[in-house]
Amino acid sequence: MIRGYLSAGKLLAAFVIAVGVLSSAGCTQPQVQPPQDITGEIVSFQITKEPESPSQPKPSLGTILVQAREDGAPGNLDKASVTITTATRIYEQRGQDRNVVSFDWIMVGQQVQVWFSGPVRESDPVQATAREIAIIRP
Repeated sequence: MIRGYLSAGKLLAAFVIAVGVLSSAGCTQPQVQPPQDITGEIVSFQITKEPESPSQPKPSLGTILVQAREDGAPGNLDKASVTITTATRIYEQRGQDRNVVSFDWIMVGQQVQVWFSGPVRESDPVQATAREIAIIRP
């Protein structure tokens, strides 16, 4: 009798856990964009000169130097050297509207917001790889 009771208890516990997992599976959190790592103007732009081969496409497309706007919040970065890779998502943003654009849209003088991916190399300026770049249009 004790043996059957323990099995029933384990079965009930497994059922409760399964119901909890399944009921929370449909719940999703709204996607909230974290604050950008730097907002400012592209003051220089260099295309990576690495040759591309079919067996090994170049991961780095280029590097931009972003100078923060003077109205930025205290403690934020004042400039950053940002590597753009084939994995970087690039958008044109007008108000709340965002459209995917290509690497060819990047140019000196643009206002951008940049989100970093991975570690930041603490030099002057800091060096990081861009996860996402939004080109800000009025």
